[in-house]
Amino acid sequence: YNGIKIMQMREKAIHNFNKIFAKMYAEVSGIENVVIDYSPSWKCDSVDSVMKILSEKRDIDIQMNTCMSGPHRDRIRFSRNGVLFIPRASTGQRRLLSLLLRSAQAYFYTDSTGGNLPVLLMDDVLLELDPDKRQRFNSLLPNYDQLFCTFLPGEPFERYKKSTTKIYSIQGGKWYVS
Repeated sequence: YNGIKIMQMREKAIHNFNKIFAKMYAEVSGIENVVIDYSPSWKCDSVDSVMKILSEKRDIDIQMNTCMSGPHRDRIRFSRNGVLFIPRASTGQRRLLSLLLRSAQAYFYTDSTGGNLPVLLMDDVLLELDPDKRQRFNSLLPNYDQLFCTFLPGEPFERYKKSTTKIYSIQGGKWYVS
């Protein structure tokens, strides 16, 4: 029963993420129809069906010393027009996918907690994105309580800061406020 419940919750969460994520990815990258696909290990939704699968697989599970089916074997993939996207995506496209997935998660968090704002932690977030994509990504960031970013020396972060932004630099192992 619990495994079926996990599958149902994952399906619902991914459906909600796709509402936000696919639109954001298209807006920033210009590549449409990139979505999150969920492929559950069990292709059924009744306890009796699951018990039958587990019973049929019991011998191989014992032989392998692990359970070969269930929610821990589910797959979450990214696709575009029904074709796996990651193997064909550039490093920047994959990085953007990861960043926008975090942003979608922050939107989801705010919605599901009744308006609480997230704290965003982003390490070298814009490194592989060209200036236009960086700007579009920043314009789509969700509202947040705090945002912590790291940048490499010489990176043009000034265009992203707000009036309340504090910038800390590290030189010679010491912190400096800019």
